[in-house]
Amino acid sequence: MLLVTVGISGSGKNRLKDFLDQYFSSKGIAFTNVEPDAIRRKMWGDVNEQKNGHLVFKKAGEQIIKGIIENKIVFFNATNTNWSRLKAFVEENTDYTQKVIYIFMMDSLNFNICKQRVNDDIKSNIDRSRVPDDIIYRQYQNFQTCFRNAKDDHEAEIYEYDGQYHKLILYIEKLI
Repeated sequence: MLLVTVGISGSGKNRLKDFLDQYFSSKGIAFTNVEPDAIRRKMWGDVNEQKNGHLVFKKAGEQIIKGIIENKIVFFNATNTNWSRLKAFVEENTDYTQKVIYIFMMDSLNFNICKQRVNDDIKSNIDRSRVPDDIIYRQYQNFQTCFRNAKDDHEAEIYEYDGQYHKLILYIEKLI
């Protein structure tokens, strides 16, 4: 199973990843996180290094395929706000038998909350992307279009995540 987050910076993707990792580990269910920021950190030593994105996503695709082959729940944790590119990336790195759930981080609809979370993390020296406010705003605008496009795509399995972990867990467990 592939879980794909769709959300802007500060929308809670990392908090969700940490919760799901802890939850599935406690249940003995194999779980892996694929995160372009972690790949950037490993390749260039800096999560903010945005060059060579094609290499980062090539590596992310390889990690997704590896996790699927190993029969793990794979969590693709990235700022995804372009539906056509995201769907093409997922289709390129899965096959038609693989269950894919697109988890839309609904906090992405509140620009001010997301912006404040990013700024608070940076002030607290948390190792995260230092995303400028204008970029977060652009992500916010793109998210709205992405969400509408995804809702119009009747082939995609969409989950609107509202911060309630237990509801998402029940949804995922029905599909495992």
